[in-house]
Amino acid sequence: LFNEIILPENIRRVGSLATWGNGRANTIVLSPDGNILAVGTGIGVFLYDSLNFGYITSLSTPFPVQSIAFSPDNLSIALGQSQGRIDVYELERQTLVTRLTVSDVTFSNAHRVRVLFSGDGAYLTYLTEINNSLYINRWLTASWRAAGAFIMNSGLVTYVNPSADLVGVVTPNQLILQSLGFSEESRLIDLPTSLPRAFWESIPSNQGDIAPSSAGDFILINNGTSISYWNFLEEDISYNLDQYPAQLPDPCVDAPQTCRNARGGFSWACPQEPILPPIEMIVLTPDNATFLISRNDFRSEFRQTSNGSLVWEIDRHFTEVAFSPNTEYFFGLRPDGSIEKRSTINGELLFSLNQHPAQLMGLQFSPDGNILAVGYTDGWIRVFSPSNGEMLGVLDGGAS
Repeated sequence: LFNEIILPENIRRVGSLATWGNGRANTIVLSPDGNILAVGTGIGVFLYDSLNFGYITSLSTPFPVQSIAFSPDNLSIALGQSQGRIDVYELERQTLVTRLTVSDVTFSNAHRVRVLFSGDGAYLTYLTEINNSLYINRWLTASWRAAGAFIMNSGLVTYVNPSADLVGVVTPNQLILQSLGFSEESRLIDLPTSLPRAFWESIPSNQGDIAPSSAGDFILINNGTSISYWNFLEEDISYNLDQYPAQLPDPCVDAPQTCRNARGGFSWACPQEPILPPIEMIVLTPDNATFLISRNDFRSEFRQTSNGSLVWEIDRHFTEVAFSPNTEYFFGLRPDGSIEKRSTINGELLFSLNQHPAQLMGLQFSPDGNILAVGYTDGWIRVFSPSNGEMLGVLDGGAS
């Protein structure tokens, strides 16, 4: 019997008896034909009908799913997990085709992974970013035999362009366009002189990102406080969106004057948390004509790519976004774990899914042990049967 206090040193001796719920949503991806929405969680992937969020099936995995890729022909799905594991399933039968493992990387520290198929579907690539290094592993999809591996410095920020089968790495002086298939093939481009060095160096600390066009001829750069459009055929930046504040006010201390006590201060202590930059992320639409900006002040913007002009703005904040192939609608993953389907015409809400809450706040058994109530951050309380994990009902309301 396990009669010890559970500690990090002995946690591996604790075995799972059952899993209730679907797990927190880590990533969302839409199939190439736009019919299937895949949601990656800590226990696997859940597939939904993109039309109305109808549940299709779930694929369990031994490690948390951090990245998902559909093959271009829509026949396979690759589940990129932590610890260098990739499970490839046949979509129609939901059967496991192969399980691939990265063996040349030590996964001792925090790491980011990305899995993707090449544009022609002939290769599957697994990228691991860890300790300022980018590990690239590749397999042939016809035989699932290894097709090469190499390592490069991850620089200030990296991005992947599946259509062009390359990875872009920004260093303090240059942009490196590296072929994923051939380690000896790369192109060096000097950074635009109009952007100061501080613009690029602030990207890592602000957790900024880069959105490449499908053709690879331009990129949108988010350094956390501004966005720049860079066409590689031009000598300089085409435009900058720099109307955002340098940083967002801390909500813990930016409170109304009526909250102050008799001494003129606040009667609470604020935790020392990192200050959020105003911009969370940027995502280009499949036709490259427009892009979405998710802001950390719980708003999102939809803009024209050619000149950065605003199309619409909504009171929503997303951590991941997946556009439909025809750019008619998009799916947005919210911080509370809910997933929304919205129109790209005006941002109107079409459907919502609350099956993957972001955080479990508290749980309690009934006195007779026949009911387990669980409160989540998404504003719902789920009631389960402890005997078999069946969900007995859902209560509207949040509880800690």
